[in-house]
Amino acid sequence: MQNNDNLRLVATTSTLDYSRKVNTNTPVAISLNKRQAELYGRLMIGVKHYEDKKLYPADYVAKMNSLKKKKIQHLSRRAHWELNLFKQQMLILQTDKLMDKLFTTDLFKKLLSLDEQVDPKFKCKLSPKDLGIRKEDIINLFIKKRILPQNFFEL
Repeated sequence: MQNNDNLRLVATTSTLDYSRKVNTNTPVAISLNKRQAELYGRLMIGVKHYEDKKLYPADYVAKMNSLKKKKIQHLSRRAHWELNLFKQQMLILQTDKLMDKLFTTDLFKKLLSLDEQVDPKFKCKLSPKDLGIRKEDIINLFIKKRILPQNFFEL
């Protein structure tokens, strides 16, 4: 890996891409409209998203069709599974960068190198924030995996 301050490493589930930094000193908060927030909340929280008394009536979940509840639960589980794999990839990237800084000889790197494959059975308990994953990265991952619609930002 290169050590260049003008590049920011962006990991996707299939490839690594080096793109120009925007300005990481000032994080840009992504703003979602009501429909986008509903779709994102459904994926991240599941059916409990609809139990928010400020957004929905108290009996909204009770009146919801059982097929709709199952669909929301299925999408939420799939989204969390994909997010877990993405977090593992980011963890592997950060660990590799740390190993490159700590061990300069190739022998140590080969001995201590991690398996580059993610493990679907492993549950990464680190938060996305700890791994430097932004909300926009999560949304782009969900769009790429077709969990969110392709026109999500135009809704």
